[in-house]
Amino acid sequence: MALCQALNSKGFNCFSFDFSGCGKSEGTFGDSSYTKQADDLGSVIDYFYERSYRIKSVIGHSMGGTVTILQAARDPRVEFIVVVSPRIFPLNHSIVKKSGKSIDELIKLAPITHSLFEDGTEWHYPISRRYLEDIKAIHVLDAIRRIEIPFLIVHGTEDKVVNIKESRRAFEMANEPKKLIEIKGADHAFSNSQDERKMIRSVLRGLKRGLKKWNIEPIPILVFLVFFVFISCLTLWLKDPLRLNYEQSWVVFALFSVLSLQYVEFSNRLKKLFRESGLQTQRKRKAERAAFYLQWTNLYFILTVAALGARIGGLSFYPEWQECIRGLSNDSPLRDVLLWSDRVTVASFIAGTFLRLVVFFDSYGRDLIEHPWQWPFISRKD
Repeated sequence: MALCQALNSKGFNCFSFDFSGCGKSEGTFGDSSYTKQADDLGSVIDYFYERSYRIKSVIGHSMGGTVTILQAARDPRVEFIVVVSPRIFPLNHSIVKKSGKSIDELIKLAPITHSLFEDGTEWHYPISRRYLEDIKAIHVLDAIRRIEIPFLIVHGTEDKVVNIKESRRAFEMANEPKKLIEIKGADHAFSNSQDERKMIRSVLRGLKRGLKKWNIEPIPILVFLVFFVFISCLTLWLKDPLRLNYEQSWVVFALFSVLSLQYVEFSNRLKKLFRESGLQTQRKRKAERAAFYLQWTNLYFILTVAALGARIGGLSFYPEWQECIRGLSNDSPLRDVLLWSDRVTVASFIAGTFLRLVVFFDSYGRDLIEHPWQWPFISRKD
């Protein structure tokens, strides 16, 4: 509850709930199990999605962390998960360890009663056969391997309920982006107020980074800048200004302006589609990569438009540029300005076109290779 309140105070809309049979929710604990609680979590996500809410993150503690992992592995609507002191190996549960019996023996004896001492009070929990069969059947590490969204694990080093080695093992098996935060001296429930504050700060910091920075772009921005510099160097072969007069420059300028505006609209529509769609993780990541490339394609084309605009402005105010274009004035100092403007135009056009081809082959390359008979000009012989 303290974590939920802290999230709300920082501007996050946080919803906390009890699984069926737990806390204030209806049902009996004896009917509970890992898979049933995962279904409960799915129902909560359904409830909010039906009302046009977007689930940006799911946070779970202990068994709730395990349930969060299981649901994230099968639900593409989950975008980021935070698990605190999660149970990764259910067979290590005290139900099994303290009984002195194997899980198969316990299943035969089910239903059983599990006793726990909390705050000086002994509590008795009914454990069903379904719960025990679930402990035996589920493989949390397999679920972790299928998760491809930002994954944050927080665990106390002095946890006597779930050994921190379980979280370390989960971190080893998890896909990037991932992060494990170990809070020194903290127990399973972070009962010490200082440990609790550290846990809350870790989760808040992880959420902010996860929702803003952990969404790593496919290629660092520096690569695109270096790529453009490389293309620009190739245009040094251009020794004379382009043979485009005033009217022709306007035509090319208009075409690229329309193209750039279309790319802006298309990229915005794609982003909106990603937020609203239920694409599987791999397909969603591929689509986001294509949108990222298209944004840079548009940036290059906007640079082309800017360079063409500078060219048109020069042709409007400096008649000497017309002579430079026709090759009649090679000694004018304005010739170098026009030449560099044209070099930027050519470089940005080549860079944008190349990147657009990258997007095309990234999206359709496999189909073009594996199904060439689908091309309209190739007939398949059976």
